[in-house]
Amino acid sequence: MRDLLDDPLTWDQLVSAAIRTGFAHDDTQVARMLSSYLDTPAAQVAQALAPDDRFPGAQELRDQVAELLGEPRVGRSVDERAPTNP
Repeated sequence: MRDLLDDPLTWDQLVSAAIRTGFAHDDTQVARMLSSYLDTPAAQVAQALAPDDRFPGAQELRDQVAELLGEPRVGRSVDERAPTNP
């Protein structure tokens, strides 16, 4: 997670995703939300910000973070993911 926070472009994109989905108002709030997760893998950032679907926009934020990190979307079936070329 520390590497993610140290990369200005990735950090800006993460903060933008958190703001767009309503989980934060600014980068300070995102930093506070992630402060206890600094030693965890970056892949867990979405779970740290949006732990479950009780929060409106949680899946959208998890999807945006997965895309940002180049990971498959979490919580989606194989059929809903980007199509692959045969």
